[in-house]
Amino acid sequence: MNSKPSESGRIGLLVLVLTLMLTCGWLVSWFRVTPSIDEPGQATPAGQPPGHSAPDTAPEINTGDIVCEISAKKTSYVVGESPEIEVRLHNKTGQTVTLVGSLDGSDLGWRYPHCIFDVDGPPGHRGPGIGRCGNTNPLRAKDFVQLHAGESLNPFMRIDDYGFFSSGGLDFTHFMVPGKYQVSFRYSTNSSKILEWVGIAGPPAQDSEVARLFPQVARFETVSNSIELTFAPPPGGFVPGFQTPLSRAEAMGARFLSLTLGQQPILPPQMDIVWLVDGVPADVSLLTDLNFVDGYLASVLPAVLSAGGRWTHHVATFAADGSVETPISWPATRMSEDAGRMLSRIKPRPADTKDRLLSELGAILKRFPLDPQDKDPGVVVFVLTEKSFAADELRPLVPTGSDPAAVFRVTRRTGTWIPEKLIGHVRRPQ
Repeated sequence: MNSKPSESGRIGLLVLVLTLMLTCGWLVSWFRVTPSIDEPGQATPAGQPPGHSAPDTAPEINTGDIVCEISAKKTSYVVGESPEIEVRLHNKTGQTVTLVGSLDGSDLGWRYPHCIFDVDGPPGHRGPGIGRCGNTNPLRAKDFVQLHAGESLNPFMRIDDYGFFSSGGLDFTHFMVPGKYQVSFRYSTNSSKILEWVGIAGPPAQDSEVARLFPQVARFETVSNSIELTFAPPPGGFVPGFQTPLSRAEAMGARFLSLTLGQQPILPPQMDIVWLVDGVPADVSLLTDLNFVDGYLASVLPAVLSAGGRWTHHVATFAADGSVETPISWPATRMSEDAGRMLSRIKPRPADTKDRLLSELGAILKRFPLDPQDKDPGVVVFVLTEKSFAADELRPLVPTGSDPAAVFRVTRRTGTWIPEKLIGHVRRPQ
């Protein structure tokens, strides 16, 4: 019997060896080129929520490594002014760190980094704040700052038209009472969740520059030194019936007049707004100013209208015989073209005397009697006049048993209508 392998056996063995070699080579190549799903920049593994953060690659920050310092250009102010305070973050780590400046909403704690001024002052020092929209700008690669060892960062510095963002924490409305204040500043990056940084925007693409830079941001929180500020009473006092300094109201122009209608308690669902015009300066356009107020109501009171509310403007002027006529009325937030044309043509004349003015004001109040027990429309009367009269002169004009209307004397000062609340309210007792 022949023991040598046959020719066909040798060929079969060779094919088997070649097949095994090719298979092993393919497996080795596959493991070399396929990255781990745990590496940064790769697709989100199944079961992991979108917008997850890659592992931090930033250096560890210990207490005292990054020091926050604030300084004031001056420490003495008057109520109505906003203090000027500079913030500096000093890098004492001995290495380069990545930080982010103040983003849109950082000053309110809406997103990281938190850039918040803490103000401690006399009781009642916070007045009505200035509202803002709920939208926020996106987080950009430009917002990440490389801070080298020994350098300092002002988180509010201007880098372009979209950042960094200033703080509303030092607005004059936070310093409305004369006295001493303590001010400090907090800066925090203590969140590794990118969704807590991007504002209302969704998570960035995982292959974006923002996603690459975000893990490099140093995570820490620091509190600055405290500065004592002193606020003196406003030089012109406050607008009667308001917490607003007169000097600040004068600087706001017709906007202060419109804000009067947006403050509590002047927010009933049904209301008549009477503008009793006792003459106006030659350079004043009632159409412009009242159209401004009308537009303001359109932007801040849509809920009142959608709920079936009714606000109506009435413009009352003095006729040649001294009596009052009402040539124009229109639903608030919907000034008609006809009302606008008529308003642009009228030339309001003044009342002959203060007594005549008050007599006609009394007649207006009788047209809108308010029973405290019912739900009749409220009324607010704005008397645009340069004549002086006091609340004691108005109270006898209110019909007996009536819930007194709100009456404002509105004077023109430095080109601005300044409303001064004298009597009354417009909310029905519950």
